[in-house]
Amino acid sequence: MHCAPDPDPLPALRVLLRAARRARGLSQQQVATALGVDLRTYRRWETGGRRMPPARVDAVATVVRMTLTQRDRLHQLAVGRLPDPEPVQAADPALVDPHYLAMIAAQTTPCYLVTTGWNLIAANQAFKQFFWWVNFDDVPVNLVPAVIAPEAQQALADWERSWGGPIMAQIWAAHLAHPHHPVLRREVARLMESPDPAVRRAWAAREQYSVIHPDTSERPIRHPAHGGLIRVVILSSVPESMRERGFRLLVWRYLT
Repeated sequence: MHCAPDPDPLPALRVLLRAARRARGLSQQQVATALGVDLRTYRRWETGGRRMPPARVDAVATVVRMTLTQRDRLHQLAVGRLPDPEPVQAADPALVDPHYLAMIAAQTTPCYLVTTGWNLIAANQAFKQFFWWVNFDDVPVNLVPAVIAPEAQQALADWERSWGGPIMAQIWAAHLAHPHHPVLRREVARLMESPDPAVRRAWAAREQYSVIHPDTSERPIRHPAHGGLIRVVILSSVPESMRERGFRLLVWRYLT
């Protein structure tokens, strides 16, 4: 996606870089060291004394932990266009606007944010309590192993038909859309080589399901805190500020 360059991007570039760096409590020297450049070079990038090389823009944004909106703005100012819309592999909550993180945390039912490769970026307490078998401290957490685990096959009721098949169809559709995505390639290989008969059956049946996203799908779960077997509706959306990066926001609504 391309956009008209700012008439004079340098003042806005200075403000953006300085604010992002200071928000993380970093000095210019610390940023320069992390980037592998000398202090004078980085200082000239930040002040506009020298144009930042396009190949360095993403690295600068990563070091100062910019949100996706800030990263896009940095590309506009430094390169004159938005970055190419390739899915982000990193699962860093710092990429997400804090308002979204607060909204996710405030939900009383499972709510979470994932990348195209099913890496978990953020999840609320209700999600973590339901998926109790997942070690959320072992980052990055990929949800593919989480939803095919034996515990998942018990908690996600009618697993092969209601969960396994549709999940395999989603992963396969994402892989076909992004065949070079390393995380998706790894997880597809995991599914194809799984020793679990239920997983193998679900994988073999994936083309029977025309599921590329789970939005408004109704599925059964076993939730002891809610009386055992209940049904949930999965609401799935792609926030505008994350669309270019392929992030998806999901929330479960319990049906009573």
